Amino acid sequence: MPRRPTDDHSILIIDSHIHLYPQSEIASLAWCPADHPLHHQHSVNDYLSATRAPPKLRGFIFIEADRKSSLTVSDGNDNNAGWASPLDEVAFAARIATGQPRHGEGHLPTQAPLCLAIIPWAPVPQGADALARYVELVKLRAGSSVAANQVKGFRYLVQDKPRGTMLQNGFVEGLRWLGRQRFVFELGVDFRSGGDWQLEEAEAMLRRVNSGLVHERERVLVVINHMAKPDLSSSSSSSDSPPPQPPPPPRFLTWASHLSALAAFPNTVVKLSGGFSEMSPEFFLSEHLEENDLARRLRPYFFHVLGEFGERRVLFGSDWPVCDMSFWVKGDEGKERRGKKEREEGRPGVTAWGLWQRVVGLVLEEWIGEQERGGREGKGGKGDGWGKEVRRGFWGGNARWVYGVS
Repeated sequence: MPRRPTDDHSILIIDSHIHLYPQSEIASLAWCPADHPLHHQHSVNDYLSATRAPPKLRGFIFIEADRKSSLTVSDGNDNNAGWASPLDEVAFAARIATGQPRHGEGHLPTQAPLCLAIIPWAPVPQGADALARYVELVKLRAGSSVAANQVKGFRYLVQDKPRGTMLQNGFVEGLRWLGRQRFVFELGVDFRSGGDWQLEEAEAMLRRVNSGLVHERERVLVVINHMAKPDLSSSSSSSDSPPPQPPPPPRFLTWASHLSALAAFPNTVVKLSGGFSEMSPEFFLSEHLEENDLARRLRPYFFHVLGEFGERRVLFGSDWPVCDMSFWVKGDEGKERRGKKEREEGRPGVTAWGLWQRVVGLVLEEWIGEQERGGREGKGGKGDGWGKEVRRGFWGGNARWVYGVS
């Protein structure tokens, strides 16, 4: 079995993708009706409980949680329209980052250093002028220069938007403006549910954004969320059957081809995150679910991402609490079975965050091992010792330079 990289406590983890929201603001979430499994507060305290607060956790990147919004400031009919809810989210994130919690929000002043960067929503399709106005409001709602300086980029989800959104002149102009201001852009596209066209359009968008730049500093850094959501689903005939194999080659190869095209742009990086959400819920019903089974299933996807983007352009992320959806919420029966099995074996209960971190680590170590063996055998791989720097970069170092974390 490959070594576990984070057994080395000198390697610190930066979780590049988590979502937090207080109970008092759940109604502002665009995707979370009252019967949704995640319709309850998700706080820093909850996050630390899910991670088991390992000493090697350096902190996290706060990613906007898709609040109700529109591209205009207000439509005059709904208090949640316009920019109000995203700006409320900025104020909430700023309270975390500066250690100024409101009663019941679930975070402490001493936890402020864990919030390493804030990525709010932004009206990117509205173009440069609207973005400039919006960012001034973000600074105002952040409430202090300390919090405002934690805002390192913005996200505008396109996975649920109509075709052509990314190719609008305003969208391209908005991304170029973000680049000039040294903000990153978080790209949320969905190959599995949205279709191939989303990745094709992202490629076309990047070509337009990158063409004709006068200065390299105008080139916006684009952070691809969740490996662009590959199709990790498959059927399983029984909840007690062995974990299924990777999906048929044509679907994998289509995704892989698009990822290679995105990786060819020098201003793209990618997060190894969100994999549990793209897997069939039935996969998590088995009491025999093991780390190695998951690692084998995810191996071709991770290997392709690491091979195409290289060790400096891949970040670890959990997508908490969304990672809980398949693992716990959709797998209650499997949770009961696994819990009983773990108690019988004297093992502590596993969390979705912990399992994802360990599975990612297993595949990373296998990839490092192959590269180092190739170097020793003269096959163009890397030499011994190279892996230590890869681990430092993947688990935290790459996120530090992407988000400008000191």
